[in-house]
Amino acid sequence: MESLTSLIAGATAGPNSGGRVPGLAFQVIDGNGKILNSTVSGVRSIAGHEPITDETLWWIASMTKTITGIALMQLVEQGKVDLDSADQLEEVCPELKTVKILDGFDEKGNTILREKKTKLTLRLLNSHQSKATLST
Repeated sequence: MESLTSLIAGATAGPNSGGRVPGLAFQVIDGNGKILNSTVSGVRSIAGHEPITDETLWWIASMTKTITGIALMQLVEQGKVDLDSADQLEEVCPELKTVKILDGFDEKGNTILREKKTKLTLRLLNSHQSKATLST
């Protein structure tokens, strides 16, 4: 793990030292939750000098989609979730039973909603499909 830590330190050493990224936080955790390596190195931004610490908050933007997708696929693999079961999804999120589909706007700008023709599933939600699958 020392070579990994050295590699991270070198990559975040700064532009004058051959570094390629401002800062990085990296952690290796085994299947039992034991932390095998925890490394923070560099600064928070290209323009700044504030160092990264193990308490630094990160803006991860759309990475939450990736994390959620991986977690969902792990649950599918374990047989705990069925991607195509609308009943299972509605049991966990009962509000999805009555959710309506946006069908447009009237002349005053008010939303026009209609009943859905197909039940929602985790497969539809995870693939961001809705109106294309549920339309007339």
